[in-house]
Amino acid sequence: MQAFRIRTDRVIAPFGEAPRDLYVADRTIAQWQELACKACGLELVECDEIEGLGKVPCIVFFDDVFFTEMALRNFVADAMNSADDIALEMASSPTTEALSPAADMKRGEEDSFVYNLFSLGSGRLFHSREELQEHCSSKLQKKRSRSINLRLPKIDDGPVEVKTEITARIVAHVTHWIHLLRLSQMSIGVIMLDHFRREPSRALRLKWKRRFGMKRRHLRNFVHPSASVHPSAHLDTVVVGPNCSIGPHAHVHHSVLGAGVSIGDHARVMGCTLADKVQVLRASYIAHCASMPGASLSSYKVQLSLFGKDVFLTSSAKLLDAKLRGEIRIEHQGKIIPVGSSFLGSCLGHRVVLGADTSVQCGRAIPNGLTIVASPEKVVTELRDFKEGSLLTIRDGELTQIGAIGTSSSPEE
Repeated sequence: MQAFRIRTDRVIAPFGEAPRDLYVADRTIAQWQELACKACGLELVECDEIEGLGKVPCIVFFDDVFFTEMALRNFVADAMNSADDIALEMASSPTTEALSPAADMKRGEEDSFVYNLFSLGSGRLFHSREELQEHCSSKLQKKRSRSINLRLPKIDDGPVEVKTEITARIVAHVTHWIHLLRLSQMSIGVIMLDHFRREPSRALRLKWKRRFGMKRRHLRNFVHPSASVHPSAHLDTVVVGPNCSIGPHAHVHHSVLGAGVSIGDHARVMGCTLADKVQVLRASYIAHCASMPGASLSSYKVQLSLFGKDVFLTSSAKLLDAKLRGEIRIEHQGKIIPVGSSFLGSCLGHRVVLGADTSVQCGRAIPNGLTIVASPEKVVTELRDFKEGSLLTIRDGELTQIGAIGTSSSPEE
């Protein structure tokens, strides 16, 4: 069976690129689609338009639709048992709800979402995306996931827990950078499950050791033979790609590292996906973030943020990640909409540079290629001679004397 991927003209801000070329975890959305089709035995065919599709049974999707292999595999199995034209429908869950802000999915008759992933079998010809959406009946995919509760910091009268789930069946319409971030976070579990499927004996050993209370952390780590990991580094539930380097006393937990990633000594990387050749500098703390290739990240603490290609983040730059009252709002298609959470960082476009002592409000996106530095008024640029022991301050970039150490002098004296 053939699978037709239809090219769209959608562009994701602030990157200015089509969804298919942007990254979820360590690969582009186009690569996720291609790998899923290959695993399901589908011949992928590129199309610039829908015109005339449906003459023979086929799968049709658009390049702004993300799906995992397991989601596609189950949909194809449903399609093989139906001669009708159907669209994929997923029951409402923590996963679908987290991906619903700024998305354009249609609500199903039940508490569900209908996606632009279609199986055509009736022989009817289609000419537009809208015609597919209107004509195809939805096929609800059975829910298979494991739900867990995560404790949140207490802010105002907000929730203290949020329900999330671990599942290999994920589908989304990618229309905003928040989808790239959240899909990257969700994909950590998917990628881990894929590695366990390739090594079933490891999964059996892990289950056996868990039963008898034996140490099993090393069985949850998938480290490429070419990677260099210092003996004092601490790894827990990670995928480490080719030619990675992890320095002394670094901690990498529940993360996916692409090829050539470098983690400096004493760095902390928690719940992150880092694409090829990302560098995390020493003593940095990066949590629940996603980065596209080539970024250099250094921060005392940054969370829940998305970084484009070749971003440079300095250690004292601040990306705020919580709103103390109410939920965070983002810009989408000229409107300001809520994201359903009080916790979200920022998005830095390709080649953005954030200098020292800069701050970005939560939910904001910085366009490609910008360099942001602190106010010159707070930086010493003009120097004059002062006596030893002088008490100085910075005014408009110039050192100004306000007294002597050990005296009560004031600017008016």
